[in-house]
Amino acid sequence: MSATLLASDAVAVAPSPQFAEGNQLLRPEGYREWVYLSSGLGMSYGEKTYDEHPDFTNVFIKPEAYREFVKTGEFPDGTVLVLEIRRSESSGSINKGGQYQNRLVGIEASV
Repeated sequence: MSATLLASDAVAVAPSPQFAEGNQLLRPEGYREWVYLSSGLGMSYGEKTYDEHPDFTNVFIKPEAYREFVKTGEFPDGTVLVLEIRRSESSGSINKGGQYQNRLVGIEASV
């Protein structure tokens, strides 16, 4: 199951995935304090939505789920992977080349 959450969506404190009516996944509270797994360029749990300037993505997982995966090689039931999506920029005050992460534009999550 995948869900797309906007940066402005309501926040819920939850020890495990929490869902609203219609099986809508609520935004995980404090995901930026979870274990950081990696960053990518243009990753998505849904359809491709970028043009020639893909967004940066950062992946986070709850520490407990990460420890269980390291121990067993399997994700426990209910594991949430959060994909934070940030706009890529190429011209900043001192930037002469390449791209860097900028404003938050959305969050996707996979359970």
